[in-house]
Amino acid sequence: RYQPRSRGLGDVYKRQGYSFVVLNQLDKIVHEHTYVGENAAEKFIEHLLVQENLWIKNLLSNNNKMIMTEIDKINFNSAESCYICDTPFDKKTLKCRDHNHLTSEYLGAACNKCNLRRRKPSTLKIFVHNGSRYDFHFIVSALCKFPDEIHSIKVLPFNGENFRTISFNCFEFIDSLAFLQASLSELCLSLIHI
Repeated sequence: RYQPRSRGLGDVYKRQGYSFVVLNQLDKIVHEHTYVGENAAEKFIEHLLVQENLWIKNLLSNNNKMIMTEIDKINFNSAESCYICDTPFDKKTLKCRDHNHLTSEYLGAACNKCNLRRRKPSTLKIFVHNGSRYDFHFIVSALCKFPDEIHSIKVLPFNGENFRTISFNCFEFIDSLAFLQASLSELCLSLIHI
């Protein structure tokens, strides 16, 4: 939300709030937090840093051993093609055990190419619609308020003023407008017709 501080040609907008929603691989909400008030960008970064220490680091660093039942082993050994892309296994197309990196559950026999595409994420992706032209500026400004907690800042710019992505700690901010070329209201209306 944005609220002008003044009226006229030189209107200055200040950040009023945010809503942060984390979905799991089944599109179920696993975390949700909304804030409306002053210094929303700083509150957002503060919230992210708290959540990083509470559960996000553990989620991203899960190195549990893959769980395969006897039936899974039989299915893997008898699989003749990738369960994702249906490419037949041969000397050039290696058979790999694909698994859920969060639950460690075996999913199926995959070709090496598909298995590598589904590797464990190293960052939590945060999508911000039109972030490169607006919201990312507030986020970058707020980062300097946490010099002891923020590390590994990386920015991929479009140009000198707009950022394609911003990453720090275990977070990666991505502008969803780069691949969803419509306003949020238009995108919401398109969901009604599905």
